[in-house]
Amino acid sequence: MIAKLGSALLAIGVSFGLNVLLRPEYDTHYSAAEYAQQAGTLTLVHRGGTVVVPLMTTHIVTHDVERLGRVYKVRELTLRAAASGDGWPRLELFASLSQAGGDLLGGAHDPTVLLQTELPLAVQGRLGARPSYVVLEGFERDAIVTGSLLLTDVTQDATGAQPDYAAEGRLEFQVQTPTGVSMVTGKWSGRLVWDATGT
Repeated sequence: MIAKLGSALLAIGVSFGLNVLLRPEYDTHYSAAEYAQQAGTLTLVHRGGTVVVPLMTTHIVTHDVERLGRVYKVRELTLRAAASGDGWPRLELFASLSQAGGDLLGGAHDPTVLLQTELPLAVQGRLGARPSYVVLEGFERDAIVTGSLLLTDVTQDATGAQPDYAAEGRLEFQVQTPTGVSMVTGKWSGRLVWDATGT
């Protein structure tokens, strides 16, 4: 009996270890100056109160990750609070572009293709490595349960290898708070760029 239990535990441990080793990994890193510079604002309405969150530049990420012959597609728009120097950012949300249609990796990388498309908020971004969350009160990170982002306006501000856009949008999402699930709505405006892509 003990031998069977030991074998079962060993099999579970080996399976977990293999899953960790084989899981694809992908993340993005920007300069410290970009993380700290305010390039937009997200105004959230929650329980009758308003929270204004300064944002860093919003990024669209379209990247293919190959792992052991399989291709994993990262198709995300990331809203992230500007760094304030007191720990993690107040907010980081990942909106999935998988329903936007077409192959977003190719083409002109023009964010206007996302206009008026309801983009679902992902519970986790970066292939499951980073959670979507918001800090509404105190220092507690509230996890995103479900929600969406709608881009209502996109205007090109600058041209070049990585064009700049000014964008606006609306959000509606539910978060898991210590007292239960709560609804949050918001309006976003800020700088939007489409990251360089590749595999």
